[in-house]
Amino acid sequence: MDGEQGTDDISGYYVQAGYILTGESRPYKGGIFKRVKPEGKSGAWEVVARYEDGDANYSDIELGRTDATSYTIGMNWYAHKNIRFGVNYTDGEDNLSNDDGSEFRVRFQLTF
Repeated sequence: MDGEQGTDDISGYYVQAGYILTGESRPYKGGIFKRVKPEGKSGAWEVVARYEDGDANYSDIELGRTDATSYTIGMNWYAHKNIRFGVNYTDGEDNLSNDDGSEFRVRFQLTF
């Protein structure tokens, strides 16, 4: 992605992947990913990974708005088609000053 924000040029990209360990799939229709629906009583488990490089707001990992590189690894548990628990770890480095930061995040999502 390239663009301008005020007088600053911005650019960046990310690559993201997920794999559902329990065999379910993530439906995709009309350019939109749908919910994972667990097939078994124990829910569905997904591992996820993301790599990002570019100009963005990295304040979550204490770098602020800068040109940085980060990676994230995580796990999602879909307890029900409307309930998801997720944990992930993100680590990043400022490409300009070599400062670094990281975070651990836990998320509960209830959808209707």
